Amino acid sequence: MALAANNPASDTFGSHLTMARVAERFGATEEDIAQVEDALESVGVSGTFHPSGGLMEAELTVAQAEELLGVSMLEGTDGDGRTFVRPSGEPVVPDKLAPAVTEVAGLARTVAASDQEPVGESSTTTAAAPPLDADSCTAARSALSALHGRYGISSLHDAGIKGTGAKVAVASLDLPDPTSTGLWSACLGIDAPPVIAVAADSTFGSAPDAEIDLDMATLMAALPGAGGFEVVVFDRYGWVGAPIATVLAGQDLPDAMSTSVGFCESDLAEDAVALGEWLFATAAAVGVTVVASAGDDGSTACSPSSADAAVQYPASSAWVTSVGGTQVGADGSEVVWSDEGAMLAGGGGSSGLIGIPRWQADGGVEGDRRSVPDLAALAAPGSWPPIPVCSDGSCEWLPVGGTSAATPLVAAGLLLTRQILESSGDTASGMWTPGFYDGSAPLALTDVTEGSNDLSDLGCCSATEGFDRASGLGTPRFAP
Repeated sequence: MALAANNPASDTFGSHLTMARVAERFGATEEDIAQVEDALESVGVSGTFHPSGGLMEAELTVAQAEELLGVSMLEGTDGDGRTFVRPSGEPVVPDKLAPAVTEVAGLARTVAASDQEPVGESSTTTAAAPPLDADSCTAARSALSALHGRYGISSLHDAGIKGTGAKVAVASLDLPDPTSTGLWSACLGIDAPPVIAVAADSTFGSAPDAEIDLDMATLMAALPGAGGFEVVVFDRYGWVGAPIATVLAGQDLPDAMSTSVGFCESDLAEDAVALGEWLFATAAAVGVTVVASAGDDGSTACSPSSADAAVQYPASSAWVTSVGGTQVGADGSEVVWSDEGAMLAGGGGSSGLIGIPRWQADGGVEGDRRSVPDLAALAAPGSWPPIPVCSDGSCEWLPVGGTSAATPLVAAGLLLTRQILESSGDTASGMWTPGFYDGSAPLALTDVTEGSNDLSDLGCCSATEGFDRASGLGTPRFAP
């Protein structure tokens, strides 16, 4: 159903489902829902049934989780001094809940410091910008012009294609800084778009940092006509599917979600990933485009804890567009991004959790596992404009880069392409990825044939003609 709605060759192309229809056709039965509600009530908890029809969300205390799911909750401290709790083993679904419940996810959580307050359910982030640094802004606009010109975005802007009214959700571990947004919009000469911060779970968030500032700066520059952005903040030790669950539970679905956050696959429970796949498939079915960063650790996504070949999730999801990284080569063309001195490179490789999707198999991709990335774009820091990064009202313009920059750029480009199609009366995909492989997607791809993202001498992965696990199918050009 999700694939057919996004396949131009299908009779149902463009017939995306509503959330209510997804729940009706694929969700849990009323009997199963009642069974789960009764089990939660037995330990003093009431749950909220998700609009997709596939999951029940509830907040449990440690004691309630231990009683209901037969696990011991352990407390620990990570290398950055954050305290967290996690289950000692896999949760056990009680007999009374089988077969109504197939997966349990989200039991791990950061423990807040005594002076931390949880992120509110919804808060608008706006602030007056400090005086503009003219020299930094001029340098940023010059670099931005070159960047946008490379991918056809400048031509689209000149033609009036600016993402008018587009709504984008951004998954983030950190709260956005409204001063950064105000300063950047002043530099671009656009009105600051509405930015809403929404908590995906009981996260306490982190201090604003360059990661979310980079996401926002990239999207604002490429989509100057956007209707608004929703920053979905979630707990770094929480469930990986929390951001997309929150997005799909909203009253007004966004056109796309961009996530620069990814997790080493081996750090994730299979149940958590299985539930995430249900929700990403739901996003495809309802027409929400999801674009995910393949990471900056080359073919070793679990670095530095492991130098084995690995990729990160949700970039390895079968339902998202995964973005790797490039840099400008000596002749001006793009090659795979790799900085061995800094141990940074565009992510890529084969998933250990997700089997090969049909559209990759039909597109000639070898192997039986999901391969990433699908596309690539400039990630080397020298290719990107400096952006304002602010904290407590103090700002500095910093160089940025990584696939955290390439990913929102691709997400924005796909939304600009969608605007072109819809303005011509044509139908646009929500999930674009199959069209990249069968050639039906209305954008040009330039093959990347040089470079490697192998930082640990694993033999993977190098660019070749056609698809490869270092640059995917190549770099996009969004102008028609």
